[in-house]
Amino acid sequence: MKESLVSCIVPVYNVEKYLNQCIESIVSQTYKNIEIILINDGSTDTSPEICDRWEKKDERIIVIHKKNGGQSSARNEGLNQRKGEWVVFIDSDDYVHPQFIEILLEEVKNNKVLMACCNYKSGKLDNDILSEKCYEKEGRKVKLPIEQKSFYNISNDMVVAAWNKIFHYSLFHRFQFLEKKIHEDYGLVFFLMGELEEYVKIEFPLYYYRNNEEGITNSIKDMRQMDLIDVCMEQYYFYLKKRDQRFANLILETCIDFFPSLYCGLVDSKNLDKSSFFNKYNEVYKIARKNNAFSDKKFLKHLLFKKFHFLMFLLKRNRE
Repeated sequence: MKESLVSCIVPVYNVEKYLNQCIESIVSQTYKNIEIILINDGSTDTSPEICDRWEKKDERIIVIHKKNGGQSSARNEGLNQRKGEWVVFIDSDDYVHPQFIEILLEEVKNNKVLMACCNYKSGKLDNDILSEKCYEKEGRKVKLPIEQKSFYNISNDMVVAAWNKIFHYSLFHRFQFLEKKIHEDYGLVFFLMGELEEYVKIEFPLYYYRNNEEGITNSIKDMRQMDLIDVCMEQYYFYLKKRDQRFANLILETCIDFFPSLYCGLVDSKNLDKSSFFNKYNEVYKIARKNNAFSDKKFLKHLLFKKFHFLMFLLKRNRE
C-alpha cells in the first residue's frame, strides 16, 4: 500500500539564527514520504541562502522565493504548491520531534478524522528534548467530538495555532489564511469548527514552540493587535452566510471577550487609540446583544468593562 505524501509548509522570514535547527528536525522525521516547502517571504538576512543550501542537500525540499507578504501569504503560497494529501505547518523559528509526522498521520488514519493536534513545549528549548522517547500507543490520544464541547474548550484543546496539527488537504478547498493580518490562526480554528465532526488530540508534546520576542505577533504592540477582532468577525459573517446562527454566535461571544485583554495590553504599551478601540468594541457589542450571544454573566462583565475599563486595567496590573 502506497504511503500518503505529507506536505510540510514552512514560512521563512529573517530567522537565520534558528532556521537550520528547524529544517534539520523536519528532514530527520521518522516518516520519510514528505515534501518540505520552504517559502522565503522576502527575508533580508541569510535565510534565503540557508534555504537554497538545504534544497541542494535533500531532494524532498522545494524552495520558493517571493516578495514579503506576511506569514499568511507565505502559508497560502505553500498550500497552492503542495502535492500532499496531508498538510502540516511548521514555523521556521520552531522545531519538531522526530516522530511529529509519523504519530499525527497514524492517528488521523486510525481514527478516520481529518485533523489531529498534539501538545507542545515552549520557552527556552534545547536539543536534548529531541531525544525524548515518545510514549507507547496506549493512552496517547483522546478523540473529541465537536458537538459535545463548548467553543471555549475546543479552542483551548486545539490551541489556536496552525503549527501543532496535521490537516487533510480537503479542509482548505474553501479556506485560505487571511492575509495582511496578525492573529490569522484564530480564523483557522473558527473555520475548522464548522468543518470537523471529530478530531484527535495527542497529549505528548511533539512540537517545540520558541518564545521569540522578535517574532511578528510578539513584536507588535500597537493597534494592529485589533486584527484579532477583524479575523473573528470575518468568520462570524462566514457562518451567517452558511445560515449557522449557533456557530456564528459562539464566535461572536468569543470575539467580544477578547476586548478587555486587548485593552489592557494596548494601555500597558501606551499604544491605545481609545476612539478607534471603543468604536470597534461598541460595534461588536451591539451585534452580540442583538443576536443574544451573551449569557447574563457575560452581559454583566461587559457592562462593567464599558463603564470602568481603566479600573479593570489597574486591577489586572496589581494582580501581576
